[in-house]
Amino acid sequence: MTAPRGGLNAGGADTLAPFRQTEIYMTSAGPETLTSLVAATLTQEGGPDTVDTLWPRCVDPETGYQPSRTTVWKFASHERAETVKVSPQLIRAIAAGLGLDQRRVQAAAAFQYTGYVRSELEGGTVVHLPGVDVASAPKSRAIVDSWTEEESKGPGNPSSR
Repeated sequence: MTAPRGGLNAGGADTLAPFRQTEIYMTSAGPETLTSLVAATLTQEGGPDTVDTLWPRCVDPETGYQPSRTTVWKFASHERAETVKVSPQLIRAIAAGLGLDQRRVQAAAAFQYTGYVRSELEGGTVVHLPGVDVASAPKSRAIVDSWTEEESKGPGNPSSR
């Protein structure tokens, strides 16, 4: 990623800090997908080595939802994953089963099903096409500025509505 021009202001503060992107999880073939995360977990030393050992771990910690063994298998079989109806409960369950951060699994699912990747900007998350330099985009600066303005108004301030 190429950072926009800028740097430190007179006070020594990093003027580009709001636009620095966090890591986009990548594989050698590009951004991670849900199927690549499942495959990596099944081949990881000390991890579950079959769908039969992975599936019981896949339980959504918020709702208790557990996908069927067949649904988990579809992610492991690559070509069948596109037939799965994705939901927040499913993603949380898969994240729990894989023992991975939920946001990482959400980003992988977003890329697999929509082609979009996630980048963190100060104050929030931006979803965009891979290869887009979000940090230097004028609209990104406008979004961060609007988030900053909203936060400065504070809760309960009538002018913030």
